[in-house]
Amino acid sequence: CNEKKPVSFIHFSYKKRKFNHIIIHPFLIKEFDNRWYIIGYSELHRNTRTFGLDRISEPLLLKRSFVNTDIEHVQKYLHDVYGVFPIPKSKKETIEIQVSQLGTHYFQAYPLHQSQKITKNSDGSSIITFEIIPSVELARFFLSQGRHVEILKPSWFNLFTKELTE
Repeated sequence: CNEKKPVSFIHFSYKKRKFNHIIIHPFLIKEFDNRWYIIGYSELHRNTRTFGLDRISEPLLLKRSFVNTDIEHVQKYLHDVYGVFPIPKSKKETIEIQVSQLGTHYFQAYPLHQSQKITKNSDGSSIITFEIIPSVELARFFLSQGRHVEILKPSWFNLFTKELTE
C-alpha cells in the first residue's frame, strides 16, 4: 500500500465458490474480528473491493501504473465503516437502535463506534445512535445480540438485517 504497487493474486470467493484472478491497487490493509483484509481498487470489478487475506494465493507485485484512490475514500474505510464490507451504494447515515437494559450495559462498556451516542430511558433500556456507513458486519453484530437489540432506523437497514437470517 505504501509503495503504491498493484498486486496480482488468485482469490477464492466463498459466495461464488470459485477462484478468480484479481489485480488490485491496494490502499489499506485492515484487521477486523481477528481476520485481515486488503482493500483497494479491483480492475476486475472496476470498483473498490475487500478481499480476505486468508483466501489469497500466489501474490505478485506488478510493474505497471498504480490507480490512486481519493484520500476521502480511504478515510471512509478507516473511520465510517464498522467492519470491512460496507453495503454496496450505502452512504454514511444515522443508525438508531433500541437496546435492552442488559444490552445498554454492554454498549456502555464496549462502544461499537466512535460516533455512538446513548440516550437512556427510565426503565434502563436505551436508544443508541451511530453516524456510520451500514455494513454487513454491523447487521450481523446486531443480530448476534438477539432480543436485546432492535433496529429502529433506517427501515431499509432493518429489512436488510432480517433478510440475513433467511
